[in-house]
Amino acid sequence: MSFFKEQQRFHPIWFFLVIGIILLTSYVFSIVLGNGEINFLYLILENSLAIVIFYFVFIVPKLVTIVNEEMITVKWMILGYTIYEKKIPWLEVVKLDIVKYSFVGYGYRITSKYGIVINARGNHGLRLITSKSKKFVFGTQKPIELTKYINNNNKIVRNEK
Repeated sequence: MSFFKEQQRFHPIWFFLVIGIILLTSYVFSIVLGNGEINFLYLILENSLAIVIFYFVFIVPKLVTIVNEEMITVKWMILGYTIYEKKIPWLEVVKLDIVKYSFVGYGYRITSKYGIVINARGNHGLRLITSKSKKFVFGTQKPIELTKYINNNNKIVRNEK
């Protein structure tokens, strides 16, 4: 059985940007609240905890999309454990296309225009509507490869401009 599989993570530039903001803010507050004196041990411990928490919330999770002949599966995973999974059998898919969407945020979002949007980065996604009129957009960094796989397996994908 052939399949398409894609794994995505949040963009690492956000990680370094937020880490920089955490360090700068912590440093400034240490000076202001400490009357000019800085307790570097406290500063290191405080920042280490914030960085570790941020790392496990935003960098470790990955979005896995698997499309095979039977269904479309999308999972959010952390350290190998699935924390969210959505499976949509092809029999339930009424409409399907690849879209380039405006920024809706990252992660799991509910929007009026796209329905449920699940993405980790970028602005391309597999949009589908089910027989129960539920709308989904699953983010992809490989819209061309995904379109080819789906079209080669007798599902028709249109690209929206």
